[in-house]
Amino acid sequence: MNSLNGLLCGTLYWVSPAGRSVLDALAQCDGTFGSARFFAARLGLRDRHQLARTLVRDGLPPLQELAAWVRLLGWLLRSEERETALCRLALDVGADPAAYYRAVRRLTGANWSAVRRRGVAWLLDRLVEPCKREQSLGAVGVANRA
Repeated sequence: MNSLNGLLCGTLYWVSPAGRSVLDALAQCDGTFGSARFFAARLGLRDRHQLARTLVRDGLPPLQELAAWVRLLGWLLRSEERETALCRLALDVGADPAAYYRAVRRLTGANWSAVRRRGVAWLLDRLVEPCKREQSLGAVGVANRA
């Protein structure tokens, strides 16, 4: 989904080339990647620890959380494109609709109807919040190591 990748890269514009490759790969797999070790190897990184350090350096949340945001953004884009309910999107891939609804609430603090009404721009703003928080924590960690 090219639009997903474009939205991520445009929103998280400060990300390094290594971080951008993580975003690209997550967009390609729609946030479903298997194990962190396998995902790191796919990106040419030594291990999942190097992957985690890359995310911290770029102010991105941990891989599992970042992947959840990518999945949610993908659901919203597909829902808007096809005018399809979140329940139907879940059932189409054999997933539990309740898990999708819980993920929406956990990430955004809002229910699916509110997320749909507020739209992609609002969701991207919510994604930037944990990234800014992680970015400031990463800067403190870098300063402490210097």
